[in-house]
Amino acid sequence: MMVSRYKEYKKDNLIIKILTTQNYSENYVLWLKDKKTNKFLEEKKIKFNKSKIEKFIKNCFKSNNILLFGIFYNSTHIGNIKVDFDNINYNCTIGYILGEKKFLGKGITHKSLRKVIDFLFNKLNIRIISTEVLNGNIKSIKLLKRNKFKKIYILKKRVFLNKKILDVIGFQLLNKKTINKIFSTKLNFSNKNYKLNVI
Repeated sequence: MMVSRYKEYKKDNLIIKILTTQNYSENYVLWLKDKKTNKFLEEKKIKFNKSKIEKFIKNCFKSNNILLFGIFYNSTHIGNIKVDFDNINYNCTIGYILGEKKFLGKGITHKSLRKVIDFLFNKLNIRIISTEVLNGNIKSIKLLKRNKFKKIYILKKRVFLNKKILDVIGFQLLNKKTINKIFSTKLNFSNKNYKLNVI
């Protein structure tokens, strides 16, 4: 199944499109260094710079099983949603970050996540979306529950972070239309010239 990459979803000045080295914000590096933004990111242990960020974006773009969406508000890159696919079984994992603090608490992550979920379920026929959060990340847990994710497991005392030992909580969201369907073709994201229709 071939999937397009470039077309945008736009509503209320909110745009979701594939992140590239041409459209990402240089503040991305600052997000990952900010103690509030990266509080629950294990990546905080990595010393990011512009070169590492651009390498990461390029690797995601080249990958045949990753879509890295940028969240843009009035053309400003303010966050990301990353989706890693199991191309054979039509499952995926999802992660998200809203880096620009002035946009926090405005429902932008919820709206963006909701639209990407709709795209994954209704355009790609993804069967299951999964994610993991740390037990202290209350805002992320509330966001997932608001988007109808269900808690399916807890891995006790799994991660050292912020001088604490934290549990990992697994969530998943099932696509009722395709959960019992078997697909004969693989998802394919290798073509870089087609467009992504998010809506």
